[in-house]
Amino acid sequence: MEPEPAEPPAAAVEVANGAEQTRVDKAPERRAPLSAEELMAIEDESILDKMLDQTTEYEERKLIRAALRELRQKKRDQRDKERERRLQEARARPGEGRGNTATETTTQHSQRAADGSAVSTVTKTERLVHSNDGTRTARTTTVESSFVRRSENGSSSTMVQTKTFSSSSSKKMGR
Repeated sequence: MEPEPAEPPAAAVEVANGAEQTRVDKAPERRAPLSAEELMAIEDESILDKMLDQTTEYEERKLIRAALRELRQKKRDQRDKERERRLQEARARPGEGRGNTATETTTQHSQRAADGSAVSTVTKTERLVHSNDGTRTARTTTVESSFVRRSENGSSSTMVQTKTFSSSSSKKMGR
C-alpha cells in the first residue's frame, strides 16, 4: 500500500460577488542551486537580478553576481564590436548610402587606484553626420562610464557600476 501524497491545506475564500472559491496554499518550493555554467547560460539580466534578490545563500549569490558581471561585460564587448563594425563600414564605403558623410570618434580614459583596488573607465563616442549638400548636420554623443572596486577584507567582493548617457542633436544649415 502506497502512502497518499500530502495535499497542501485548502482554504475557502469569499469573493466580492458572494461566491466562494477554494484557494490552495502552495508550500514554498525549494530548488537546487544552479551551477556556474547554468547561470552563465542565462542571457537576461533581469532574471539574474530577480534570482539575486530571492536567494539568501552566500555562495549562490556569489555565483549569480559573477554571472551578472560576465553578462554585462559580454554586452559591453558586443557594443564595442558593433561600434567598430559600423566604423569599418563607414570607412570602407565613403559617399555611398544616404549621401552622407559620417565621422565617428571614440576616446577611452581609464584610471586605476594606486593599490589596484579600483578602476574607473570613461568611453566617449561622438558620431557626426554631414549631408553631402551641406544642409544638415547630426551629432550623437554617447558616454559610458564604469567603475569597478575590489575589496579584500576577508571576503573577496567586487562592485561594478555602469552608467550610459546619450544625446543627439540635428542642425539645418541655411541654403
